[in-house]
Amino acid sequence: MGSLDTIISFFLFFVAAGMLLIFLITGKKKSRGGLRSLPAITQLKKALGSSVEQGKRVHVTLGSVNLLNPNSAASVSALNASEKILQHIASGDKAPVVTSGDGALTILAQDELSGTYRQANAMSQFNVNQGQMVGISPWTYAAGTLAPIREKANSTNVLLGHFGPEAALILDAAEKNDSFYVAGSDDLVGQSVMYAAAQESLIGEEVFAVAPYFQPGGVQRAGLKVQDVLRWIVICVLVVAAFIRLVLSILGINT
Repeated sequence: MGSLDTIISFFLFFVAAGMLLIFLITGKKKSRGGLRSLPAITQLKKALGSSVEQGKRVHVTLGSVNLLNPNSAASVSALNASEKILQHIASGDKAPVVTSGDGALTILAQDELSGTYRQANAMSQFNVNQGQMVGISPWTYAAGTLAPIREKANSTNVLLGHFGPEAALILDAAEKNDSFYVAGSDDLVGQSVMYAAAQESLIGEEVFAVAPYFQPGGVQRAGLKVQDVLRWIVICVLVVAAFIRLVLSILGINT
């Protein structure tokens, strides 16, 4: 049985690697990688474009989690996504603000902001205060985000990272300010709050898929396509196995 498991594992590995190579090559020939549509990402892109056109501010908040904590994966992924978002709005009149509840996340966010403006040849617009640590615990962090959210100049809020029930406080403030907001968390409690309260929410692995949707081609984008294909393969295998088991039970054949 062990050898069979090994053979299956190697087979799946080479199939996934082959698909990744194919999608990577074909993705370079297209500006759009053919990813499945995510309504939250579509609406976010529209909101970011609208913020730039209207001279409004975009607020990105990365959650409250220590980077040494195993739950920090979503916030680390959110850093990559925030970089793509910042590049998308670098030409705006109002400087974006990135908040978090961890010192290391704040330093990394400030570095991303600096790098974004450097690439855009607009370092004069960079201010280190654009990256802010607003609280050291989940609830003080949530309270600290209320100030940038309530600013009238703020029109778009992106909540992406590790959030728990404190997300409800942040989303309520965004709702009262009549601004657009999209939210995603790797925490089940946070996901349930966001699904119920957010205008647009990212569920499950969608939290880790934001960055590839903002850039054409690339390994990350190809990897998302491989995941989608493998997901459908697993679904088909489960459905076929359940059907076969049902037929065998009807025929009275024990398995």
